[in-house]
Amino acid sequence: MALDDRIYLEYATVLMRPKFNFDDKDVSIFLNFVKETALFVTAIKLNINMPDVSDLKFVEVAKSSGADALIIGNIKHFQKALNIIKVLTPKEAWKELF
Repeated sequence: MALDDRIYLEYATVLMRPKFNFDDKDVSIFLNFVKETALFVTAIKLNINMPDVSDLKFVEVAKSSGADALIIGNIKHFQKALNIIKVLTPKEAWKELF
């Protein structure tokens, strides 16, 4: 897993949302695991007109880390990134791996 501080902060913020009702201790354990095991990169800035500009960070990190693909659930938001990096749904990635 590759990420940068922007993505890590988003994960932390999302996981703490009351609607998920996750235990604070469990979230802390998970975030510490991510911090210890993920590849943190300094992402290069890309000029891609994304439907949701906040999604651009995922493409930037994937490209900067040398990842083979970006695995993302809302693939329709990433159509303009297809010429930058391979974009797969989790199901497509699973099929390629197994």
